[in-house]
Amino acid sequence: MDKPNKDEVEDVVEDVIECISESTPKPKPTVYIPTIDNTGRSIDKITKHTVPSNGVECQCGTRPGKSYMSNISLAFHCRTKTHRDWLNALNGGVITYAVPQNNNKTAATSMKAIATSTSTNEISDAISLRDERITSLENEVKRLTNDVLAKACTVDLLVTQLCAKKSYD
Repeated sequence: MDKPNKDEVEDVVEDVIECISESTPKPKPTVYIPTIDNTGRSIDKITKHTVPSNGVECQCGTRPGKSYMSNISLAFHCRTKTHRDWLNALNGGVITYAVPQNNNKTAATSMKAIATSTSTNEISDAISLRDERITSLENEVKRLTNDVLAKACTVDLLVTQLCAKKSYD
């Protein structure tokens, strides 16, 4: 008989716990939100307070509806390719790795982040294009506002003339 993998064991343990506590309504799991580091990137930083008693559900799509009930199970989940790709997408192409919470400076310094393929010039160009689009939209709003005001004045003038003509007749 093959040795069960960690996910299978974890699922069985969670099923047993669920059967035992079935009579007690279980609160919904908290949605997992990656930590934002000092550079503004999303990273997985698992601390002893990351997983509350009701569990955590990750929105990355690896296992939809799966609740992670311990820091260890969440840490294993964060190592999956789908989760890393999701985190990469959140960061706009910057690849990051799970960072365990510890004070070991050697471990912290040995972790590396691969630099993004998006250059500063590409980001500046994208910001310039966005700013131009915003200016264009602001000008369009001003033009449409002026058109509406002009038409409102025209309607007011016509109503005034119509009222004057009715009172004259």
